[in-house]
Amino acid sequence: MSMSALGSQLAALSSSSTSQKGLAVSSTRDTTQSIGRGFAHSSKAGHALRTNDVRSRASILYDSAREAADVTTVTLRENAIAALEGLAAEIPAAASLLLSEEFVGNEGLLSVHRLKYERGTSTSAANAEVDKSVCRLLDLMGTVAVQTPPPPGDEADISDNPTLIAALSVIEYLIRQYQIHANHLTAGRLLYTLLPLQVIRPTAYPGVFGRVLSLVDLQELGLTFLRPFAARQAPPVTRSILARQAAKDAGLAAEIVRIGLRASEIHADEMKSSGANAMAIDGDDEGDYGEARRGTSALISASASVLAEAVYLQSRSKEAGLPGGPQEKLALVIFPQVVSAVRSKTCGEWKGWGRVLAASLARTCPLSTEVRTALCDALVDGMECGAAGSKIDFETAAENLAEGGEEGLTSAQLDDASSAIAALLAVLGTMSSDAYEGYLPLLSGSSKVEEYLGCELPASTYGRLRKKGVASVAAVLGAMVEEDEDGGAAGRIAPLVATLSARGAGRLGSEAEKTAGEEKSKSKKKSKKKDEKKEDKCKADRDVLLILSLVNEASLEPVWSANCSSLIAAATAHIATSYGKLAGRPSGLILGRYKSAMEALASANSGAHDRGVARAVATVAEDGDLARLAELVGREVSAAKAKSGAKDSDDMVPSDLLPPRVAIESADASVRLEAVRRLGEEIESHNNGGESVDDDLGRALLRRIASDDDEGVAMAAGAILVRELEVLALAEGALDAARRWPKGDEEDSTASLCLKICGSAVRLIQREVPIGEIDEDGDYRLVNQLCALIVTVGEGAESVDLPGVRKVASRYRERSAEISPLVPGGAPARFLGFAITSYWKVVSKLKKKDGSVTGALDLIAHWMESAGDAGDSLDEQLSKTVAKLCKKCLSLLAKDEGDDLKSAIVKLASTKSKSSFNSIAEPAISSLTPSPTLLLQVCVHPRSGTEAVLRILALAWRDGNKMDANVAQECIIPG
Repeated sequence: MSMSALGSQLAALSSSSTSQKGLAVSSTRDTTQSIGRGFAHSSKAGHALRTNDVRSRASILYDSAREAADVTTVTLRENAIAALEGLAAEIPAAASLLLSEEFVGNEGLLSVHRLKYERGTSTSAANAEVDKSVCRLLDLMGTVAVQTPPPPGDEADISDNPTLIAALSVIEYLIRQYQIHANHLTAGRLLYTLLPLQVIRPTAYPGVFGRVLSLVDLQELGLTFLRPFAARQAPPVTRSILARQAAKDAGLAAEIVRIGLRASEIHADEMKSSGANAMAIDGDDEGDYGEARRGTSALISASASVLAEAVYLQSRSKEAGLPGGPQEKLALVIFPQVVSAVRSKTCGEWKGWGRVLAASLARTCPLSTEVRTALCDALVDGMECGAAGSKIDFETAAENLAEGGEEGLTSAQLDDASSAIAALLAVLGTMSSDAYEGYLPLLSGSSKVEEYLGCELPASTYGRLRKKGVASVAAVLGAMVEEDEDGGAAGRIAPLVATLSARGAGRLGSEAEKTAGEEKSKSKKKSKKKDEKKEDKCKADRDVLLILSLVNEASLEPVWSANCSSLIAAATAHIATSYGKLAGRPSGLILGRYKSAMEALASANSGAHDRGVARAVATVAEDGDLARLAELVGREVSAAKAKSGAKDSDDMVPSDLLPPRVAIESADASVRLEAVRRLGEEIESHNNGGESVDDDLGRALLRRIASDDDEGVAMAAGAILVRELEVLALAEGALDAARRWPKGDEEDSTASLCLKICGSAVRLIQREVPIGEIDEDGDYRLVNQLCALIVTVGEGAESVDLPGVRKVASRYRERSAEISPLVPGGAPARFLGFAITSYWKVVSKLKKKDGSVTGALDLIAHWMESAGDAGDSLDEQLSKTVAKLCKKCLSLLAKDEGDDLKSAIVKLASTKSKSSFNSIAEPAISSLTPSPTLLLQVCVHPRSGTEAVLRILALAWRDGNKMDANVAQECIIPG
């Protein structure tokens, strides 16, 4: 029988007429008492006994039982096999399962051999094997039944859904040949196979589920609540109805859990049978679950939605009319599978199922602390965001973090980890404790109530997070802030950031005291050599790196800067205080780790950092070691001991130990004068290092002039301000003076000194006028000239802020005629090198592409063309920077796999210099492990010339795609 013929026979399934064609048997008798009690319940009630009446057959496919009897079992088998073959062609992911030996083999469920099967005459083992295969095939048909979504509207024509017709054809044969509706095990599986179709679109195909209800014994299955829905013109079974019953019936809830579980297992089997990489590997960019097809994901989503609503209804049991309040049975049914699901390595949708229900259970059920901790641990275990290696080099890792971190996460890893963190935050939001372990005490100012910021992150969960790759954790949190639409992500994430910082500092303190104790014990044994071997090891390195990554992550800046930077001040105070109160003398290694954290916080916001140091000084002065604290903040140890004329008084805080921003507000004029001097040194240090000066420093000095009652303090502050402001007035003259002197690379050359003045001027211009608003004919001209001058001098190039360089670099090729007359010969090449270096500093920190990537690729292509003529005179370090920049740009574009990536490869492959392509572009392209399809698409790109095509084909040949390359060459370049 053809599929079109089946479609015409199935038109009745989409009908809701009063003739009740949805029943297996047309009857003129009253069937009120028989509906839902099985096909063979009573022949008197209109149902035919299968052993006595061969004129009637149980069916969900045909209009009546007598019409079903006209179709032979052999025909149904042929239809079922044809249906499986059609489904295999339509759903390639499931093809190997649909046509497996278990189903269509010589001894398979649909084989000719099985036509002789009789349950009553077969052994128990044979029957059990048949039931097992039937259940597997039904599970597979359940995913097929919801593979194609019905069109919008209340009712749909089933003939327009060939995948559903095919699934029903297979089930029809199982009903006829194996009487699955009459066996308790397979009858329940039959009902739960088609239940999701009813839940997802209750009104789309009203006849399908009704026929199933008329075939099975609902009393035996414990589903008598479904009997009213099998009656004539009964309303459809909706998700809310099912959820309400699941909230009362743990057995039904368990079956709904298994619907999602079986769908995830089918997905894993499909990935395994198709040879796809179903296992997501931590830290491997190519680890992938394999995208779940719609049929499996729809079942998992339906299961999650029903259970989430059931949990919610049970939490409001009094309003919902459920007895007994929140029941433990439901949580016991769901929780084990939730813990298993969130750790899944084979199905991303199943992991999402677990996370949704983890959040629902935590918010609505009275779970114990131990249970919530297990839930948190499982959520972190399931995060796919890269794993840190067993051994790390602290200095190298810290340097990488400062420069922008390692290669970014893939979009799939980022989405997965963000989902895990969101679920983790939901669980943590329900945990409470009076211990405040892992909280940061905020600087409450004038408030008498001490405020804390943090969350109840279990120690075991923190330990798992720190092993996930510290940069990855920070990147995920930052991405959640960046992608936030309602503006509340920073507030939700801030407690977790605070706790991670507090726990990291706590572990560092514990390691410091442990190390101090070990060193004291070893000194008694005089084992100096062993001490030296272990000097470079610290078990808290990961914790310090986690703090550094959180502070250095640019996208987390809103979290640290919220509420007047109270989080930075609190973290600084906490870390400094813990160091000042350590028992025993810490080693130089431990001091270095503490300083790394303090320097990172200071670079994020020096003003807030100083407030934190001031708080730590006041706290440590009571019962800590101020000399040790002075060592941490970079002050002389003697300064901590000399306390403003009261050397031995322990109740006074040493003013000269306070940060200058704090000390400048002191009541003592001598302390303020010393603070002004230190501020002047700090500003000078910033200028010499090419760093920008915080605006609050200038305001603090200006307040001294405007309000200080000591003339000496006011004059000192004024002298610094005048010196800074005069830089802008002298900028034009300094630019002219620099042109008078020959180019020199010495730090003390005249040109270099003029350059430093110009660099300060640029910073002042950019501070007053945002770079995007700089006038093209006015201020922009000065910025343009200064940037051009910098590349001719070389030394001190960092004096110009990066945004200014990027703006000029992006227009270099367009406005080279404007720049060239301003600089000596050879400047364009040096400018290009400096621009590439500047772009690397920007692009290396990106987690996803932006406009910088396009500008960087233009410069790379321009450099590659220029490099072809330079030969051996190329700068080796610059060549390495170009190679790293090229690889980073392509990796960012590869995350989207769109036209931008193809255009970029075409641009790089089209450069004139073959040696530059081989040394720069080819390694970067190969690092992406491009598929033959991608390379072929690049070859046929409209802008691909012959030279570019030959290079790409040669690359494909070297990567092992020899046959594809040969075929492509014949197609693209005939002859």
